[in-house]
Parts: sequence; structure tokens; C-alpha cells
Amino acid sequence: EMYQLSFIRSTPSQDVTLGDPTKITITDDDGVMVSFGSLTYLFSEGAGQSSGINILLSTSIAQALHVTITGGPGTQLSTVVISGSDVNSTVTFEAGDVSVPLPNFGITDDSTALETNEMYQLSFIRSTPSQDVTLGDPTKITITDDDAVTVNFGSLTYSFS
Repeated sequence: EMYQLSFIRSTPSQDVTLGDPTKITITDDDGVMVSFGSLTYLFSEGAGQSSGINILLSTSIAQALHVTITGGPGTQLSTVVISGSDVNSTVTFEAGDVSVPLPNFGITDDSTALETNEMYQLSFIRSTPSQDVTLGDPTKITITDDDAVTVNFGSLTYSFS
């Protein structure tokens, strides 16, 4: 913000010379922090997609802010069949917004039982504009296996003598 201050008159006015105007600049030094609504999220393979992951701002903003989020399953343990999709999304906060949802990503419901939980993280990688914007910590995603193993006897009855 810029202002200009000028002298209009003085009392007494005799023997007083009014000087030149001065300019005042007020610099906005407020910053905003971008964060996930939670540090962890838990989904079941059977959910089919993520939901309810919100991106938050620490304060309201005066202009649009675009934030890019990325992540995905990457390399998992050998006991995991990957169910979660890679994420590469940009969310937009309009002036006044303090919360926007991350678009849902797909979760494949496989039929493999006895898997270890699939774990990965989502991270903020950039914002536009970037001045006075702090990108918060990643969030951890856990996808739990919902498949069961049924163990049966080979026959419903056995007879021994």
C-alpha cells in the first residue's frame, strides 16, 4: 500500500513554509502456511478412492494461490500389491479461502490377502505465487488390506476305523 502525506496549512501561517509531500509505503509481511488437514490418513482397499483429504491455509489470502501436491506408492515391501494411485494434483485457493479438498485418487481393490499395509506420503512441491508461502509437512497415507483367506478342510466329513 502507498500513501502520500502533504501539509495543507499551518497555524500560524506567517513565516511558515510548507515542505514537499512525503510518500509512505506499507509492505505486506504477512505469510501463509499451507498444510494437510491431518498428518495421517487411513483408507481401506475396498474404499475404491480416497476422500476427505483437505488442504488448509493458516490465514485468509487476498489473491489466488495454486499449490501442487505429489506422491504415490513408489517402492513397497514385497508383501504389498500396490493399490493406491500416483498423485500429481494442483489445488487452487481463491481469495478468502482457507480450505480446499484434494481431488480424490483411485484405490484398487485387489483380491490378494495377507498383504502388508501400503504406506506412502503426499507432499507439497510448489506454490504460485511462492513469496511469503510456507509449504508444510507431508502427510502419510496408509491403505489397509481388506481381503481375507478362507481355510477349509478338504472334506466336510472324515471317517477313520
